[in-house]
Amino acid sequence: MPSSGLYKVDGLLSSSDALHRANGNTISFSFSVPNVFAVTGEAALNESQRAVVRDVLGYVTQITGIVFQEATGLIGTKALHFGVGRISGHGAWIEYLGAQSFGIFVDTVETPEFADFSSGWGRALLLHEIGHALGLDHPSGFPVGENNGLYSVMSYDWDPLTPTSFRPYDLLALSWIYGGDGIGGTWGYNSTNGAVLPPDAFPPITHDISGGASLVEGSSYSFTVTRSGNTAVATTVAWSVSGSVDAADFGGTLPSGVVSFAAGELSKTVTFSASDDAVVETDEVFAVTLGARTGNGAVLGGSTSASAVIRDNDAPPTIIVSPEVRVTEGNSGSVVATFVITRVGNLGRADNVTWAFSHGTSSASDFAPEPASSGFLSFGVGQATAEVKVSIAGDTAVEPNETFFLDLTSATWGVIASPGRAVGVIVTDDVNNAFTIAPKAPSVEEGQSAERLVEFNITRSGVATAEASVVWALEGTVDADDLGSGQATGGVVSFAAGQTQGTESIRVKGDTRIESDEVLTVRLLEAQGLGAGLGGTVAASTTVVNDDPKAQVSVRVTSAATVAEGNAGTTVTHTFALTRVGDLSQAATLPWRIGGTVDGSDFGTSRLPTG
Repeated sequence: MPSSGLYKVDGLLSSSDALHRANGNTISFSFSVPNVFAVTGEAALNESQRAVVRDVLGYVTQITGIVFQEATGLIGTKALHFGVGRISGHGAWIEYLGAQSFGIFVDTVETPEFADFSSGWGRALLLHEIGHALGLDHPSGFPVGENNGLYSVMSYDWDPLTPTSFRPYDLLALSWIYGGDGIGGTWGYNSTNGAVLPPDAFPPITHDISGGASLVEGSSYSFTVTRSGNTAVATTVAWSVSGSVDAADFGGTLPSGVVSFAAGELSKTVTFSASDDAVVETDEVFAVTLGARTGNGAVLGGSTSASAVIRDNDAPPTIIVSPEVRVTEGNSGSVVATFVITRVGNLGRADNVTWAFSHGTSSASDFAPEPASSGFLSFGVGQATAEVKVSIAGDTAVEPNETFFLDLTSATWGVIASPGRAVGVIVTDDVNNAFTIAPKAPSVEEGQSAERLVEFNITRSGVATAEASVVWALEGTVDADDLGSGQATGGVVSFAAGQTQGTESIRVKGDTRIESDEVLTVRLLEAQGLGAGLGGTVAASTTVVNDDPKAQVSVRVTSAATVAEGNAGTTVTHTFALTRVGDLSQAATLPWRIGGTVDGSDFGTSRLPTG
């Protein structure tokens, strides 16, 4: 038996012939009793004892992978025979019968309490002797504190524990001998690959995996394997991909491999790529899972798998048409109405989009020439937009605006966004009645309270036989604080058939703020109605005059309030001071004059002084 280099194993390996040298993985067992040297009064097991033997051999199968097959009679090769009897000086005995055949006995005469194989010493003795048949020996070279039943059923010292199952060192040794898959299997003595210790025989080296959550078709995916623990030892760990993916998603082969770590290395990153196909499909989930390891102590950690989603990049684009195109027809020649069709999303494929034309309220004479009833657009790879052009014929006929339609009907790949219809509007520019505007007054005082109206006259000239309207908007230097409560800044003035005059009134708010004069302008924007248009004057203004004083002036006498006029030839001077308070940012001039019971003669003139 080759040595493992680990005392826990090598101290239990027997050099004697045992089942590991048998040819084949099936071992017979029998309750027919052989004659053996050390046993007298050999006898067969009772039914309860036989049941325990079958249970114990099933337990051994789980550990070693050996198949045990019950037989009758004495079997000369690859067999275990069980019996009871008197064994002087021993509680149990195993005798080699040759050719990997053994007799195993328990003394139930001198020690009748051993007759109970189901627990305690009876079961422990049975395991001990089967251990010899499997190739285990009594411990050799164990530290003093480890040569007992806590560590091995093969020890003679079963204090403090009577082992009723194989103990940790027994399991390591049996793994070394049989590899868990029986005699001549993949691992172990006389196997395909030879004996190998299980990872838990050494200080653990834990391997965990982490990776990204998603990738797009045609891109790469990376995962990282991280080691912890006794990383001074070189290890390998295998990995593979599984899930709702198949080989075609990765170029023909599902990715797999082995991550190798040199001594001291803590992490390795692996990258592989997903194929970029042209198949429209649902997103697919895969997992990278860690598997077999090599290296003493190599084990898997808590994260053994990393999951990710392959996002499909073949979802078709959305196809959108501009909802409305308006063109002014002109009086002659033609103008072009251009409809833009846009693809949004994946532009990785070419596409053909068909369209259909219909008149609406227009007629063939409105076009130059009339469009075909249908057609198609071709989009190349990466192309986002294409155009359909419709030529509109100019004329001088007074007529309402007219409509026509362009409908997208199908696409070879993309999805047409609802409703898939564009409206073309031919805006007439032939006018036989026009709107102009004028202020009712060039200026108004804003007042210091309440609201007042600023009115504008709107005049319709020309043919006024049909209803019409005109759209207006407020402009100028006024702001929201200057307008009355709820005053709109735009609107429509409607004219009935035959009506030629209209008024739009704007409410302004009085205040006591000292401010500059402001301009209120109403501009006509658009005329609506058959033959309706805008005339020459489309804006009118009224100045809102600020009537709040900017400063206040007071006057007082600074000389004596009462003086004697004196005799002829004398002059008395009276001095008055004017004081200005408030906004002094501008120069100001005020007229003054003298009043009272005096007259011009009191001042040596024919009239009272002024200035």
